[in-house]
Amino acid sequence: MKVNYAERGTFDAEKAARGLIELTNKIKRKNEQNKNKNDKSE
Repeated sequence: MKVNYAERGTFDAEKAARGLIELTNKIKRKNEQNKNKNDKSE
């Protein structure tokens, strides 16, 4: 789904916030997985 923030009236703050939370959660999960992998290798 592509969202054009420049267009007036199409910006949905709730959707944007939810998308941002999902994105940060994904990044956190990746970082945790990488940390776990690094811990095991040491």
